[in-house]
Amino acid sequence: MKFEVIKKAQEEPISLEDAKLFLRVDSDEEDDLIKTMITTARELAEGIQGRTLPEQELKAYFDSFPSKGDPLKLPRPPVKEIKEVKYTDRGGDTQELTEFEADLHAEPALIYADWPETKDRPNAVEVEYDAGYDEIPRPTVQGIVLMLGHFYEIREPVAIGTIATQIPFSVEMLLRQHKVWW
Repeated sequence: MKFEVIKKAQEEPISLEDAKLFLRVDSDEEDDLIKTMITTARELAEGIQGRTLPEQELKAYFDSFPSKGDPLKLPRPPVKEIKEVKYTDRGGDTQELTEFEADLHAEPALIYADWPETKDRPNAVEVEYDAGYDEIPRPTVQGIVLMLGHFYEIREPVAIGTIATQIPFSVEMLLRQHKVWW
């Protein structure tokens, strides 16, 4: 199973203005750099947690449907809406699965159906869906803010003449609170 973002987030969990306030930046000279760092910190948090933070449109790919009676598990909760389930049938034609039930409150979200047979090939099943929070949990936002500060202050992979340290433990603890455990 793999997934891709097909419609990116329209806004980040931290505004440029709030980021600059936190970083104590008064000028506009580094606005593009700070925006990139905000996105990077958010994407890193999504990877650590296995979640989608601001709303995005995703597509998940599976090599086949699950065994009879088992649900299909969608990555990157919280899932808001399943838009489309397509598959390649045994004959190689693309079909749309329209008869299914979904539990969008489960994490990961689950799809149940009488699964048809698919062609034996990679990515035979595609699920397009919307995922993300209306309001991102505060500990997650705080973790993103701390990572942003780290990225802004430490711009090189190695700091000569200092003791090497990793991103503070507090970031990990903030982000682990909402991690998806498969």
